[in-house]
Amino acid sequence: MKRVLVWFLPVVDVLALPRVVRYYSSLGVKVPRAHVRLAMLERWAGYIPVGFFACRVLGFSISLLIFFGVLSIFGPIELFVMMKGFGPWRFMSKKPPRTVVKVFALESYNTLGYFLLGSTLALFW
Repeated sequence: MKRVLVWFLPVVDVLALPRVVRYYSSLGVKVPRAHVRLAMLERWAGYIPVGFFACRVLGFSISLLIFFGVLSIFGPIELFVMMKGFGPWRFMSKKPPRTVVKVFALESYNTLGYFLLGSTLALFW
């Protein structure tokens, strides 16, 4: 039964998307619909499978260490790109640094959640 419930977590996230978009809007960040859709696809097709296979191949502890290592290397680059409003983060240009850091922290937390979801699924199988 736990296996089935864990697979429903991404569905719950889809149902919570309007609430998340409203929260970002309250921060003064208008997120384009295309960005929301692509971010969801990135989470489902990227972080969940990577977490699953990394945990299956390397084990939970090592895969988590690798995740934090990658985040520590690429996180500052992503934050810089968000601050400058490059690429997919064009809508973040000219936002106060405090707001950008809040969004970055929330997105990092979300990334970790999906990675751990994939890892958890690997532990159940």
